[in-house]
Amino acid sequence: MELDKVIALRRSCRMFKTNKIKKKEIDYLLNSARLAPSAANRQPWHFVVLESERLKIADIMEKQLERQNNKVVDRSYATKNYNPTASVRESIRIIKEAPILLLIFRENDSSWVEGDYLSIGCAGENICLAATNIGLGSLWIRDVSYTKYDIAKYLGLDDMDLVTGIAIGFPKEENYQAKKKDLNEIVTYLK
Repeated sequence: MELDKVIALRRSCRMFKTNKIKKKEIDYLLNSARLAPSAANRQPWHFVVLESERLKIADIMEKQLERQNNKVVDRSYATKNYNPTASVRESIRIIKEAPILLLIFRENDSSWVEGDYLSIGCAGENICLAATNIGLGSLWIRDVSYTKYDIAKYLGLDDMDLVTGIAIGFPKEENYQAKKKDLNEIVTYLK
């Protein structure tokens, strides 16, 4: 598919079919991520592909909600338009439904946090675009960050920093395209 078309068709998929994804398709996504740019070419990512084990990740997230009396406290993101508790509940549902949960970790290195996060964002976007290119849906999931230590410990990666997750599968229905801002709202040209 042409790059312009892939970019235009990429959506955040929140409803997945149960169809199994072939290993060669997963490898295609991971190879696309591996080729992403990274600060100082550090390639700070480590990918964990979860099929049935994704249900344990959803369980860890649910238990954390229970421990916090079904309320996520996130002062950095709680706004009038964002309810972190509802977001975590929806992410749990999606993780249970999508056939693949791909987690992206980084080595704990305090001198490279910002550069590594930006690099991992590039790798994540490559995954989402590659998924669109082969007819898969994807959803970037920030909400794993609320339980990142428990998830890392469960996976035996407590020496690493869980940055994000991406749910992957075949879309159940055509995904809604969120309204995007016009260029004149987000660009300033200076001469």
